[in-house]
Amino acid sequence: LIARTYKDCATGARGLAVVDGAHFVAAQAGKPQLHVYAWAREQPVFRCQTPEELRALVCTSDGAYCIGGGVSGRVYLWATRSGALLLAWDAHFKSVTALALTADDGLLVAGGADALVTVWSFADVLACAEAAAANASRARVPSPVWTWSAHSLGVTAVTVGAACPCSLVVWSSD
Repeated sequence: LIARTYKDCATGARGLAVVDGAHFVAAQAGKPQLHVYAWAREQPVFRCQTPEELRALVCTSDGAYCIGGGVSGRVYLWATRSGALLLAWDAHFKSVTALALTADDGLLVAGGADALVTVWSFADVLACAEAAAANASRARVPSPVWTWSAHSLGVTAVTVGAACPCSLVVWSSD
């Protein structure tokens, strides 16, 4: 049963993110592009170029921000209403393969092809974005609050428990 198809939408396994009740974002596989779709329309309502191909996407629960993980290992933060790129930082040594936020948007979790799982305070990410907007020459990158390196192969998915932000599940090809 196919409920709806969307034109020009070719995304990878973790390349979709719900923005709000009316829209979703799709990272285009093999291309440095994001397409924004309204649930009720087959055509994208907005298309934009990204600095690189994105392998993972997640949006905050209020839809205000979209976070993308690139093939280079960089993480990107956009304001969804304006489309402005607010911050980019080196997060992994290889591709970012999975992203998740806790239910309260307090923590951002990223898994990578480098077998690392890294966690940042999302408040710190936003503070870095605000500092970069105020003075780009003095911009800083967010510091991880946790990093796990117990996997021998790349991380393929991460998820955070809905009831308790202290439960984290990681999938790997180990």
